[in-house]
Amino acid sequence: MARKILLAGGDTSALNADGNNALWLACFGENLDLLDLLIDAGVDMNHANDNGATALMFAASSSRTAIVRHLLARGADISAETLDGFSALDMAGNAEILALLRAARSAQRAR
Repeated sequence: MARKILLAGGDTSALNADGNNALWLACFGENLDLLDLLIDAGVDMNHANDNGATALMFAASSSRTAIVRHLLARGADISAETLDGFSALDMAGNAEILALLRAARSAQRAR
């Protein structure tokens, strides 16, 4: 269904009442195929909601390890911070996510 909506010209920048885009909602639903479909369609993977939180931050804070891994592989920005100054690394919900984000930060610094 999402593919049909996008092919019909669906707005990839649409937001809900909290300022979250479709990518955030796909992360909530833990749908990797939908993540790829949305990213490939041009949805801003680093969009920050009304609180300054990105989909990566949400996935990290809610212990969605597979989603975090997938977003990092697709190039999500690990340096983004909320309005309160917290990054996805600060919000890591489990040790595996913490390790993934630390490795991504090290790789980013090495570039």
